[in-house]
Amino acid sequence: MEFIILVLLAAAVFWLEGWLYRHFGARGLQYRCYLSASEVFEGDEIELVEELTNAKLLPMPWLKAEITASRFLEFAGTQSVVTDQTRFVSSFFSLRGYQKVVRRWKVKCLKFGTYSVERIVLVSSDLLGLESISHPAGLSASVRVLPRPAPLEELEQQYQKPLGELVVRRRFLPDPFFAAGVREYSEFDPMTHIHWNASAREGRLMVRDCESTAQQNISVILNMQSQAEERRIPVNIPAVENCIRICAACFDQTIATGIPLRFLTNGTVEDDENAVTITQERWGREHVMDLLRVLSGLRIVSTRKFPEFLWESAAALETTDIVLVSTYLDSEIAAFAQDRVMRGISVRLLILYPPDGEIVLPDCPVLYLYDTAFSERGEPHEQPEQPTRPAGDD
Repeated sequence: MEFIILVLLAAAVFWLEGWLYRHFGARGLQYRCYLSASEVFEGDEIELVEELTNAKLLPMPWLKAEITASRFLEFAGTQSVVTDQTRFVSSFFSLRGYQKVVRRWKVKCLKFGTYSVERIVLVSSDLLGLESISHPAGLSASVRVLPRPAPLEELEQQYQKPLGELVVRRRFLPDPFFAAGVREYSEFDPMTHIHWNASAREGRLMVRDCESTAQQNISVILNMQSQAEERRIPVNIPAVENCIRICAACFDQTIATGIPLRFLTNGTVEDDENAVTITQERWGREHVMDLLRVLSGLRIVSTRKFPEFLWESAAALETTDIVLVSTYLDSEIAAFAQDRVMRGISVRLLILYPPDGEIVLPDCPVLYLYDTAFSERGEPHEQPEQPTRPAGDD
């Protein structure tokens, strides 16, 4: 009889314990997950912060947070399961009544783009492990990862060419900031241009002689195709991604000089399959940051054939300098570059792979960056021998 009573009491305790956790286990349970930064560069490390509060007397002996995030957010110090584009991370907690726990994960941003913690499910259990309760948690964790500029010494050497104001032969308007010397006063000169010290020395009125200048501007053109004959999705996606990093390096080079900058590509950040990207021409650090955000949001697809894009969209722009970044170089790209050179535009080609066959190179600098998977230090590997122009093209 006593044994039966003990069994009934144990069953009642088990039932009551299960009933309590079924009805009150999720009450007063507050979970918050957020990232410590909203915008970083590739390779930067941020924190994912989990805040879990048990605002009730009933303890939570076992609770698991199942985190679903992008595979390009690498969690340090944990064994995660990685699929094609997704990373699964489990986080375990044990809370007493009226206790708050804060956990910080070190997260490394592996690749540019916009990523978020896509889904979190909380799974809890009772004291005896007989009841399992799961419910979704609210999310507010996302980060924009900007492409890190490729640290290429060859690219820096290309930009040692003076950029900024150029003296021109045709006189449009004199630039008061560029003095060429002094000359004798004429009736058409304003009185504010009189150089009084020179006038005293010469014994007659002398004025400052100013140069006429023209403002340089740069158009960076990116080819989203990895091969000449391909449709939409590139065959060599890492190569296109490295071209994006090279564009980031080009943008970064203009910050110190304050040169107006424009970006063009036969790709898009939109869902429109036919849209291309042509930004406004501006200068300054904030404009460069805006362009880096455009790069991070680019879909890795080509919305238009690159030669078609060059002749229909890029050819109509008024610019003094063109930097063209592409995985490959073919005769059509070379022909466009030569046409721009013949029109007096300074053109530089930054190419990952040298052409397979012999082509007539344009009369402009062609830099072969070669390796599409930069080493861990971010430096290109040894480059192959560069093709030369055919005899008679000099």
